Amino acid sequence: MFTSGTTSEPKAVVLTQCNYAHVARAMAEAANLGPGDRWLVTLPLFHANAQYYCFAAAIAVGASVAMTSTFSASQWGKQAARLEATHASLFAAPIRMILARRPEDTPQLRLKHVWFAQSLASGHFDEFASMVGCAPRQLYGMTETVAMVTAERPEGASPNFIGNPSLVGRTTAIVDPDSLEPVEAQTPGLLLVAGTPGCDLFQEYLSDPKATSTALVEYGEGTWLRTGDLVVSDQDGRLRFVGRVDDVIKVSGENVSLTEVEAALAQAPGVLEVAVVPRPDPIRDVVPVAYVVPRRAETPLDIEELNAWAAENLPPQSCPRDWHQVDELPRTSVGKIRRSQLTAQDA
Repeated sequence: MFTSGTTSEPKAVVLTQCNYAHVARAMAEAANLGPGDRWLVTLPLFHANAQYYCFAAAIAVGASVAMTSTFSASQWGKQAARLEATHASLFAAPIRMILARRPEDTPQLRLKHVWFAQSLASGHFDEFASMVGCAPRQLYGMTETVAMVTAERPEGASPNFIGNPSLVGRTTAIVDPDSLEPVEAQTPGLLLVAGTPGCDLFQEYLSDPKATSTALVEYGEGTWLRTGDLVVSDQDGRLRFVGRVDDVIKVSGENVSLTEVEAALAQAPGVLEVAVVPRPDPIRDVVPVAYVVPRRAETPLDIEELNAWAAENLPPQSCPRDWHQVDELPRTSVGKIRRSQLTAQDA
């Protein structure tokens, strides 16, 4: 299976039967899935989201799956109702598109469970929860981790956290990205995930031993996956996702998570979608720059209004220094934004 390739070229991940048996049991239990339930799958079947979280889990317990031929933001709610779905799994970007494009006659849904991944602002979280009839639960996982590493509890689910790894039986460490030394409490660091390659971690990267040895490292007494993601833990062990190592920039010495800025700006007036990339700056080292798809194509963005909104809702270092209106954003097959293409364009 290939990784999604949001920040680099996709890599071919080698999986085993043990991997699929493990993820099937783990994800069915985490979603409280039973024989009478039905997953709605609108994302590509060749991706981990559909295979790990939906199909494998359904096979494990005898649940059913309703699969659409393509993703339609405007029709997603009607499809969920017509196909009598009880469970769904989405990324934050498609959720924002669903909320922006759903027609007025979209029925009220009564789903039992929804997974989502990547940052979703609190306003969008509440709006989507009202639409589907349950609080969506944020999880964190990668193609390489097979099953999820963290997930929010059904009760008290929040868009601000990805959950506690100990609650789903995973062992993690938060370390300095360069030295791999543990970081102090409540300090952002690189997430490591312990496991057994070929069982609860991927086997290897296909024909790429160098990439495999970089990702799978010996740490302490076992094998750990270097995820490439930064997280921070609260005092109860609940993790908050900060962003990919490459997606956290320093603006005048202050850390800025591009992922968090994007989630906030998606709520700004007139904005349908947004991507934020770094640009070199002679004074501040780097600054954030926003690429925005307007909610109405025929209405140009009001840059003064966006600057005022950003100044009121973001720290000074997180406010975009430039705004670019675009017709669409470059995406992967599952709807994730390819920031690398925008970075090249901005350069």
